Amino acid sequence: MVSTEGASDVAVVPSDGQTPARAVFCNARGGTLHEKVPPLVYWGAAAGFDPARVWKMPVNSGYEASGADLNADGLVDLISLNSGHVGEAADADPNLGANVFFGGPLSPNALHGFDEKKRVALREFGLGSSNVADLNRDGYLDIVLGAFEHDDGRPEVLVIYYGSVDGFSRDRRQAILSPHRSIGCAIGDYNRDDWLDIAVTSYASHEVRVFWGSPDGFHSERKSLLELPSPIGLETADLNADGYLDLIVGSYNDPRAGHHDTGTFIFWGASRGFREQNAQWLPGFTPVGFVVADFDANGFLDLFSPHYHADLTRESLPCYLYWGSAKGLSTRNRTILICDSADDGVAADFDRDGRLDLAVACHSRDGSHYTRSRIFYNDGRRFSSPRIEYLPTHGPHWMYVQDMGHIYNRKFEQTYESSVFQWHGPAGQGELTSKVDEAVGTELLIEVRSAADDRDLGKKEWRPVLANPFALEPTDRCLQYRATFKSDNGDRYPILDRVTFRLGS
Repeated sequence: MVSTEGASDVAVVPSDGQTPARAVFCNARGGTLHEKVPPLVYWGAAAGFDPARVWKMPVNSGYEASGADLNADGLVDLISLNSGHVGEAADADPNLGANVFFGGPLSPNALHGFDEKKRVALREFGLGSSNVADLNRDGYLDIVLGAFEHDDGRPEVLVIYYGSVDGFSRDRRQAILSPHRSIGCAIGDYNRDDWLDIAVTSYASHEVRVFWGSPDGFHSERKSLLELPSPIGLETADLNADGYLDLIVGSYNDPRAGHHDTGTFIFWGASRGFREQNAQWLPGFTPVGFVVADFDANGFLDLFSPHYHADLTRESLPCYLYWGSAKGLSTRNRTILICDSADDGVAADFDRDGRLDLAVACHSRDGSHYTRSRIFYNDGRRFSSPRIEYLPTHGPHWMYVQDMGHIYNRKFEQTYESSVFQWHGPAGQGELTSKVDEAVGTELLIEVRSAADDRDLGKKEWRPVLANPFALEPTDRCLQYRATFKSDNGDRYPILDRVTFRLGS
């Protein structure tokens, strides 16, 4: 038996008397045999990344991943998609769909802190994206799953698994009709009504759908549409800092001519919503897996555009890092980074030097899915001569599509505003106590504001609580606090367990 990979032809060379007969197999693929390709987790360290220090996750047909504390135990959990690209044979895979690995302390049963025995597989076919958010505001995180087209004629849907005290189950599953793929997905409050919305790309329908959230959830008919050719990549941020989230959409190709230079569309958020005429176009070659971050620390968001496919090749493609400025993003204000069929990136300070670096997943090289993905270390000169580290990968499609940092500005800072507390009778001062775990490199800032009633409360300035007690006006009857969680590197934040107020004269 001879091992081949996608063999499409064979030629037999007969013996010439001195040399034995030979068979030459033409392999059409590399690195995809039986979809027995595990997702890889490279563990960071002071010395950088090492191919020997890797967790090969027990997931077939690995696609994209997300991370969050899904069960609120203080430990990060990991979602990895088994997309089932092997075809009908995937039906026999017990772990088809979204695999949830719950975090836990290191133990004989745990794989680097993730316990395989506690794995939960949310069974879905053809998955291509995952996102996590508390959509219904019940205090439990929900999972949103997008998928490819189905060959068997089944309706194509966007799936929501709503979290609960008992975890995830099909009893709390909602399917929203979303034909022609929904593998590009972003979640944000796009109309600023305090309910999260879901934006998805629809490749073959040539449109982006925005499903509007509300107190009664999501419905397939309650949506808005944006037309553009073959959308595939999707990201969101407030690029122009006007208080509205914008949509960044990559076009796979021109559906008529087949060219892959249809680039990137930025739809600007506004009080009137998204409109095709309120957009900016930037060059690109099948842009997928955008990264938004302030790489040069000048106060303006930058945009990295990984390029997956050109007209004749997917190798050695120029990827564009567009630099933000007071005038916004522009075609020529960019740095070019060369990659092989790049389809996702992550911005983080991997070497802890105070500058954001860039990891890029590379899908294909010379017709093979055995690739070397890249880490570009920030040189402080807009990546003009970055140090590059290479890591072996096997045809990754996306990796971790959520950028680190705040959804609006990517700062390593998150804010929580409490509900309003009310009381009767005068109080001259308040005392605040809290139970908080502040890891090294994190900081928690608590501020308060008070007023006579709810209507005046929103007009009051926030006051930092630097010492107890803090002053109250004799007419105050309501109080609110704001907690700001800060991180030096975006990879850990303070954990606030409890806040207690005592009022006195």
